[in-house]
Amino acid sequence: MRKHKSIRISLFLLLFLSLTIGYATAQDADAAPEFGFGLGMDLGVATFLDDSNNEVTYQRVGFVPDISFGKFGLSLDLSFHVRSNPSNPDMPFEFRTEDWVPDDETSFLELYLPKFNYVRYGTKGENLFVKMGSIDDATLGVGFIMGNYSNAMMLPNEKLFGLTLDMDGKLFGFPYVGFESFVGNLAAPDVMGGRLYGRPMAWSSIPILDMIEVGFTVAGDISPDARPEYFTELSSLYSVDVDGNLDEDINSVAIWGIDVIQPILSNPVISLAAFTSVAFEPISDGTTESTSSGMMIGAGGRLISFIPFMAQLRFLGENFIPSYFDTTYDLYRAQKYAVLSGKVDSIDPFVGWLASSGFSFLEDKVAFSVSIDGPFAAAPSGDISEHSATEYPHLKAAFTLAEDLIPGVFFDAYYDKQYIAAFSDIFDATGAVIGANINYKTGPAVITLNYDVKYDPATGDFTTAAKLMTSLDLF
Repeated sequence: MRKHKSIRISLFLLLFLSLTIGYATAQDADAAPEFGFGLGMDLGVATFLDDSNNEVTYQRVGFVPDISFGKFGLSLDLSFHVRSNPSNPDMPFEFRTEDWVPDDETSFLELYLPKFNYVRYGTKGENLFVKMGSIDDATLGVGFIMGNYSNAMMLPNEKLFGLTLDMDGKLFGFPYVGFESFVGNLAAPDVMGGRLYGRPMAWSSIPILDMIEVGFTVAGDISPDARPEYFTELSSLYSVDVDGNLDEDINSVAIWGIDVIQPILSNPVISLAAFTSVAFEPISDGTTESTSSGMMIGAGGRLISFIPFMAQLRFLGENFIPSYFDTTYDLYRAQKYAVLSGKVDSIDPFVGWLASSGFSFLEDKVAFSVSIDGPFAAAPSGDISEHSATEYPHLKAAFTLAEDLIPGVFFDAYYDKQYIAAFSDIFDATGAVIGANINYKTGPAVITLNYDVKYDPATGDFTTAAKLMTSLDLF
């Protein structure tokens, strides 16, 4: 029943998107959009986990068609994985059937939707923005509930096909309302959310006030136990008795809140906006239910157009987790659910902060960003298994060097680190997620080294994946 419902939802969304994009394309018909087509070839290796949780390495051969038409873009991933099979002389090569053949645990949509690397229209901030596929920066409003959520944390073993859809009423000449939405997995929905916002003063000609934006956000996870291994084998980060406790009666999570965004300045020297948000999270220990709340006030913008900055002051109630759906949510969903379900010691109310900055040059072709958040109180000492991650500073950093700036070389890298009790902990990989893509291009060939390290809270160990791929731009 759930699979049939997922198919209906997906088909409805695709029909809605087709009609909307068609309307937007018609609006831009005078722009004479350019058509582009590329066909890449992807050669390399990939490692997967089998049913016994053992690593199995395959050779990878993939064809990657890439089509663009104006603001519209589409890329496919037609990949095959094969390995030698010397134990069977009649079949010396073995193909990974999981790539193309559905089984009892994988539906048709779950298998074939991820064959699309992405489908996109426009960019974030435009009147219409659509992106489907792997999404690593899903944000609703000011991000106090959902901020930079990624549905790509489980790659390469699990590739999800998600959707982010933003539409502003300005698209239809009605600037009073708009919405943002996100679904992490269209084939089997779990994490999803939406934000409806309005501009109540858009009718007036009062400077600044006519741009004020008021939003209402709801986000949730209808299947927190979608990855049961994270509930049956929690890491030492939490002392939780899961047997007959946490893994029973897993309920959905729903978080809601309101926000206000007030643009103040917008010019080449400085852009500045002030914002605030209040959010509410349900708390249940199985017998009683309550609601925890948190509030944030902040400001952010750009200085001289290339230095982004932001600062927040946070007032967090008991057990409240800011940006509940963040980049590493899929790794820490069990720990966060343990807090909401009262299976761990309560997190006392506290006042926290967040600060971020960096730089961005040449239309974001060279960009660096770093943000750190935490409580004003000193980080707890002793075993971190006795405390929540929200009691420690948390750092996120990313760096991008785009193609064509340095001949033949381009890359991107990111670092996400939790549980920082001292400065030296920044360089300790415990509780960290690290990733990098380093590319070297010569003629039509691009050689890519993909490096990925995750601290796996389900086992308390690290998972490391490194692969070397060669792509050939055939057209």
